[in-house]
Amino acid sequence: MTSTKPAVFWRDSLPIHPAAELFPLMPPDELRVLGEDIMKNGLRSPIVLWRADDKTPAVLLDGRNRLDAIEMAPGSPVEVRNVVVLDHTTDPYAFVISTNIHRADEIARLNARVDELQNQKRRLEIENVGLRNEIEKLTATNNSLRQQIAELIGAQAKFDNAAPAADDGGMPDIPAFLRKTAS
Repeated sequence: MTSTKPAVFWRDSLPIHPAAELFPLMPPDELRVLGEDIMKNGLRSPIVLWRADDKTPAVLLDGRNRLDAIEMAPGSPVEVRNVVVLDHTTDPYAFVISTNIHRADEIARLNARVDELQNQKRRLEIENVGLRNEIEKLTATNNSLRQQIAELIGAQAKFDNAAPAADDGGMPDIPAFLRKTAS
């Protein structure tokens, strides 16, 4: 009989400061993507804890999404070494608001840039379709002109092959049917 160790979740062992709850959690699909990124590239932003004093245990102030993402990520557990512990000299509410507002501003800027790039892509795709249509028209015109030139060259070759030999003056003889009508 095999014994499995019960899973330990960070929420079971680390209390969350009420200030951390001011901002919503990421949706599960975004947490999965974040977890995969953390597994691949490591934890880039620190988990932030806060202690009112030396006698009280630290509580989570910032990092709920990162910790949830790590729990969701497949693979080996990630050791969280990037931890900052703030003390009573830091206002936990001001910290959370400042940290997350800056993130929200950055996310808004990134979303605006993504929208701008998507619009630019759509414009280029429309221009590309227009250019493709123009190329098709030019190609058709070019093919038509080539056909006309080929027909003219073919007619010229037939005329050159049918032309009589030149007289002593270097001029071709007048074709017989023209001579008859000219006389």
